[in-house]
Amino acid sequence: TDLHSQAQGGQRLYFELLPSRLCLNEKTGSVRPERLLEAWVRMLAASACGHGLRSVLVGQDATVTVEPLPPEQAQALLSDLLAAWQEGMAAPLPLALKAGLAAVSGSGDPALIYEGGPFQATAEGAEASLARQFPDFAALTADGRFAALAQRLYGPLYDWVLANAKLELHQPMINTEGAA
Repeated sequence: TDLHSQAQGGQRLYFELLPSRLCLNEKTGSVRPERLLEAWVRMLAASACGHGLRSVLVGQDATVTVEPLPPEQAQALLSDLLAAWQEGMAAPLPLALKAGLAAVSGSGDPALIYEGGPFQATAEGAEASLARQFPDFAALTADGRFAALAQRLYGPLYDWVLANAKLELHQPMINTEGAA
């Protein structure tokens, strides 16, 4: 229902309103890649089928526009995601989204993101589905697959966001009520 055709060239456009923030750092204009995971998978599926799908995501603080990948590249990445999904159906994969992206990007300590810290409201590892299998970062990384899985599954997402995401910050709303 959120798929539209653009007048110019008829390229398909996916439009979504998100209740969350999309900007990681307003000074650098960087995007929160974890917020684009669903758009990533949607784009891969569409591109793999030969339908280039530009996505426009509107969050609380910014609008992010991302471009599709070529069909051959999308097919290979989607195939790898599906293979990982099949692996995960047999046994839980030792991987967490935010910690995995931190490992791939080098933008934070994956252990601190997973377990939480003094300046973090919630730890990713507190999520029930992760906490049951991997109660701490040591358990998540115990079999040695975490880093390879993060690079394999979240590396392409992170690279796509860096190369294709265009962030446009929203202007702050000015409260005119009660103004003299």
